[in-house]
Amino acid sequence: MTIIESAEAACSDFDAIFLSTGTCPFLRAPGNGAAIPIDAIRQITNHDVLAAYQEFQSDANIKVLTAARKTDRRGALAVSVRGKGRYRIDWYHQRSSLSMTIRRVPFDRGPWVDYWSADYLRESYKARIEPLLIPGKVMWITAEIPQIGHLFGDALTEECSNANQHAKIIKVDDPVRYLHKSGADCLVEQIELGVDCESIAEAVRAVSVSAADGAIIDVSWADPSAAQSAIDNLRDEGLWVVAWAPLRYADPNDCRIVVNRQAIEVLA
Repeated sequence: MTIIESAEAACSDFDAIFLSTGTCPFLRAPGNGAAIPIDAIRQITNHDVLAAYQEFQSDANIKVLTAARKTDRRGALAVSVRGKGRYRIDWYHQRSSLSMTIRRVPFDRGPWVDYWSADYLRESYKARIEPLLIPGKVMWITAEIPQIGHLFGDALTEECSNANQHAKIIKVDDPVRYLHKSGADCLVEQIELGVDCESIAEAVRAVSVSAADGAIIDVSWADPSAAQSAIDNLRDEGLWVVAWAPLRYADPNDCRIVVNRQAIEVLA
């Protein structure tokens, strides 16, 4: 099954993919959007996504985003499904970067660790993979490469990719809760648990059993097979799994898992 076919099957009960952009808390405001009918999912191209983006990227919005940069280095791209919820992807304030940051990749495309290979990053950048939304079976990969300044940039090198071994894995039922920022992290009202875990799998089990909403567990990412197993379990449970690589962690083995069991925000 191709990526597009997988998306079409998974999104068959959705009315549309709704794209909106801005910085927090603007993403919660109505307007400034463009809907893409699901019956046209097979025909969605990079050009279509850019056209939809440009449709609501007015000069006025750019001014708002520019002003917001004074207090918030990054913006965010929210992918909203009418009646289902709104889901965030980070992006930088560069219009040329949009097509490279707005990508959702079906988890079963390959092993999780493969998404961090230099070859895959280059392939993704060249292919301009179309936007997909597959509830419960999707990984949103946003590799923030140091010294580049935007996502999946032209200057992507194998050295940068290999050096960027950090990840955040977030188990969320309500991604919109993460639209606000707190300090350097893109998270809100988090609680440090201080649990010492040796693998992502252990942390996932701890989160699933006892963690409160918004809890964070810092773990070691020394065992990729355990990480794969943990994410497989989340996928099988129909939960959202989000992984990306923040610039802020100094230890290459640091990893963070966050849980939020709030209901998905339903759009009007």
